[in-house]
Amino acid sequence: MKYSKLRMVGVLVCLLPAAAWVGCGGDDSTTDPVVEDPGGITDGEAEVAGQMTMMTSILYQIGTVSNVAAQETMVAVNGGRSGLTGECPAAQVNSFSVNELQMDLDYGDGCTSEYGYSASGKLEIALYVSSVKDSVAVTFDAFQVEGYSLDGDLGVVGKGTEWVYSFTGVVGGLYSLDMEYGVSLDGNGTPTDPSDDTATISGAGSVSLGPLYVALDIDESLVFETTCAHPTDGVLVYTMTTTDGSQVTQVDYGTGDCCTADATTTGDRNGTVDLCEP
Repeated sequence: MKYSKLRMVGVLVCLLPAAAWVGCGGDDSTTDPVVEDPGGITDGEAEVAGQMTMMTSILYQIGTVSNVAAQETMVAVNGGRSGLTGECPAAQVNSFSVNELQMDLDYGDGCTSEYGYSASGKLEIALYVSSVKDSVAVTFDAFQVEGYSLDGDLGVVGKGTEWVYSFTGVVGGLYSLDMEYGVSLDGNGTPTDPSDDTATISGAGSVSLGPLYVALDIDESLVFETTCAHPTDGVLVYTMTTTDGSQVTQVDYGTGDCCTADATTTGDRNGTVDLCEP
């Protein structure tokens, strides 16, 4: 299943399975209840696992875009451009002081950064600098990245390659996403070529859609490579709660294949999630 576009998933609110019991053996007066084989996950549950995977991909994209924003703001302090992003996005400095910078990064109707992602719209950025840590506040203004629309605010705090992100907003006009997570960038790649970088993400938060509430917990740090739109390693655990109850699902991305993940739900039902099927 390909999850590059957001879809309303009608089965989301009716995926919580009841325990199945059957009678077998004995005479008419006695029955011995036994639990059926839990079997595999349903198509609807695989769909939800794909949607939650999509959320982690969005978090990675937000991290990448924000990394570019942080670089451009820092370079703007010195009166130039980094050279890593070419003319995409266009940068405009609105105000500047010793400890603060206000600027816009404008992707217009759409352009592709040298980091490899495509975006449109504008980022409004405020950078605050200190000797201990830097912080960046980002407001998404009619912004889209890789087909995902983002409306909301992001706070980023850190130094060097270690940053903590806090995103609160709406994805695709449907999903309310509230997440605090850490991003660690691997600097072992070519310094001037971001395409061979990797990133690890850890943290927790939530996604909600109408009556549906999903608590997200990155149980083992998710690894992202620029060659894959999904995590290539790590474990995501999410608890989906509706008016009917709750269900816990674990998604393991350490399959060695960009397009597949292993999912296990409450009751030890498991199956493979195809992330790239059209």
